[in-house]
Amino acid sequence: MVRAEAELAAEVEALLADAERLDAAEDAAYGQDRRGGELPAELARREGRLAAIRTAKAALEAEHAAKARAQAEQGAAEQGQGPAQVIEAGDAAEAAAVVPGRAQRSFTDPDARIMKTSDGSFHYLLRAVRRSWTRRARSCLPRRFVSPGRTPRRYRTCSPSWPPR
Repeated sequence: MVRAEAELAAEVEALLADAERLDAAEDAAYGQDRRGGELPAELARREGRLAAIRTAKAALEAEHAAKARAQAEQGAAEQGQGPAQVIEAGDAAEAAAVVPGRAQRSFTDPDARIMKTSDGSFHYLLRAVRRSWTRRARSCLPRRFVSPGRTPRRYRTCSPSWPPR
């Protein structure tokens, strides 16, 4: 039994030494905190892009399905069909909805849309919310011209000479 214990202790020491040597070699090859089983940087980046593309594709499909459903339900309701038939029409349209091949979505900002600019090129842009003309006009007018209702047409724009002194 003493001899078997000594043999087992020697085998354990050899295995631990082999593991230490292998660990040192892996640390030298892959770095201190890496095992070597991680994805290469190029593949990890592509995997991340693929996940982003799949997420955007799912969002596009959901958006087109919801739009098709709304249009079908509105059409069925306008035809005077019953509530069950309206829901059926919506379900059928949602199931049959197809995303056009040219549909796109921005990965960085899902609210941005591709829009044509004044120079003829296309860019991802956000739709600007215009301030109403009455707010702008009222900010340019003296108090006596601002009525609680509609601002007169001749006072709608601001000019460098406005307001009069």
